[in-house]
Amino acid sequence: MGHINTNIENIDELITAYHLQTASKEQNENLLNWLKESEENKKYFQKASNIWHYTAAFKSERNHTASSAFEEFSNTTINPQAKGKSISLKVMQWAAAAAVLTFVFIGGIKFTESEIHLTAYSNAVTDTLPDGTIVTLNKNSELSYHQFAFWGNRSVIMNGEVYFDVAKNKAKPFIISARDINVEVVGTAFNINANTDNVSVLVEEGIVNVTLKGDPSINERLTAGNSIYLNVDNNSLTVEESFNSNQLVWKTHQINFADAPLIEVIEILEGIYNVTINTSDSTELHRKLNASFSDTTDIQIIQKVIQLSLGIELEIKK
Repeated sequence: MGHINTNIENIDELITAYHLQTASKEQNENLLNWLKESEENKKYFQKASNIWHYTAAFKSERNHTASSAFEEFSNTTINPQAKGKSISLKVMQWAAAAAVLTFVFIGGIKFTESEIHLTAYSNAVTDTLPDGTIVTLNKNSELSYHQFAFWGNRSVIMNGEVYFDVAKNKAKPFIISARDINVEVVGTAFNINANTDNVSVLVEEGIVNVTLKGDPSINERLTAGNSIYLNVDNNSLTVEESFNSNQLVWKTHQINFADAPLIEVIEILEGIYNVTINTSDSTELHRKLNASFSDTTDIQIIQKVIQLSLGIELEIKK
């Protein structure tokens, strides 16, 4: 059995100050460092937070002072090594009697000062989350999570497009909220694009579960190489057994065409370079191209390669 690290003096007081939102920046940093020290510390914080929520939810008075709040919390502490007491029966009875009200009281609690926000503006940004998960945000994308609650639920919210390389932890699935879907994984690599109405998930490694927020009965399980698309208009999920690697050009920086029809080549290049491409002969659109480029290659060079390879003329407008 693990041992709770109580090297930080008055850890319960730190937790109390955190929940009262009176903790200083230094206190929050001390608490976060303490959480990182061991799994037992994280479990202790999670249990302490549960007690705090239950206690706060069923108190008729909301004008806690720091001293009265700490006294109340201490009387229901779950650290027998530190205080020699256990969770009070009264608190547990409150919790059981109001199980149906838990969402009302706890669901609305927000500690914005403890939320972490990652944002990518004009360029992609890569960062590592506290559990070791690596995230790469495409430009104009954002991701947020609660720096303390994350240790217990590995839950994040995203907008835009994000590539995830999730650290494996079978005991704690990683959960992403993206527009109208929830994505749950244990350890895998995948991309979520929530920029358009048709949200997509592309799986490179592992297994991913996708569930429609409005109707949990609509869900799909994806494996490596699969992709899924959400049509917001009719709330349908469409699974495909493959995906085009060029959908990840923003991350890989490589454009690959293998027997790709010209019509597909044009569509992909228009999206990457923000241009309009026309051909003088629409019958040539079925012609197939085999070529690879970096996404930093000048579009005019790519134009010449395609024209020489297929013996056609292309017009590019910016």
